[in-house]
Amino acid sequence: MANLKLLYRSKAAGGVESAAGKTLQLGRERGLLLVVSEGVGQQPNAIAHQLAIATVEQCFKPEILTDKMLQNPLQQLTRTRKCIADAFRQYRKAQPAMRDLDAHTTMVWIKDGVYYVAGDLRVVCFNPVLGLRTLTAETKPAKMTMYDGDVLLLSTADRLEAMDDEALTTAMSENADNLSACYRAIGAAKATIMALVVSGAATPEKPAEPEQPAEPAAPEKTAEDNEPLVPVHTKQGHYETHDDAPVTPIRGERYWLIAAAILTVAIIVLFCFF
Repeated sequence: MANLKLLYRSKAAGGVESAAGKTLQLGRERGLLLVVSEGVGQQPNAIAHQLAIATVEQCFKPEILTDKMLQNPLQQLTRTRKCIADAFRQYRKAQPAMRDLDAHTTMVWIKDGVYYVAGDLRVVCFNPVLGLRTLTAETKPAKMTMYDGDVLLLSTADRLEAMDDEALTTAMSENADNLSACYRAIGAAKATIMALVVSGAATPEKPAEPEQPAEPAAPEKTAEDNEPLVPVHTKQGHYETHDDAPVTPIRGERYWLIAAAILTVAIIVLFCFF
């Protein structure tokens, strides 16, 4: 695909290739299929990954990819995973000495601006705007939109599986435009396929920052609280009221007035008799 730059690395140990990767060109309308496989078990790993990749190639022959299959990429990847499992089952049955032969295989089908992913190995995608996105399709195939500036990484490296998102983001962000430098920074040890999307895909938009929760509104003061204080003399000599009505004597003051009136009347009566 014209809008992708690809880098592929594979290292061998002891003269026996321990892992392999392959890029399958499917044609302009069919997209691009990236496949990486790692043999597992005590038997030669070369047999395992060759069997896995040969099965993938068989499932993606041009004559097999009908229009109906092209409309359902995830369904086709699911079918391919089943074919890989069946191929290993039949091989082990025919070769009892290879009873522990198996492989971890991951496929990324890039079609119509979307990554369709299926397999056992971790697939990561870094974008300078969107950050790190991880696809680990161990249970079922998954899909993700392709954007300009994406760096897609498939690898059988154990270190990649163990690296946390922060370490991967640091390694890929500093070398996002240079696949070779990015490969060295990550230290992917076995089979690795990297792809850089240089043009032709959607332009990423920076995710909107989450809205901050609004400050709780202060409780409104009642009309009574807003009225000016009008001093009223109390028994204790304090001024405490919000009422602007005329000042009325408190209950204790009434008793003193009544007592004074009675005393005055008593004095007048006594004066009259004496």
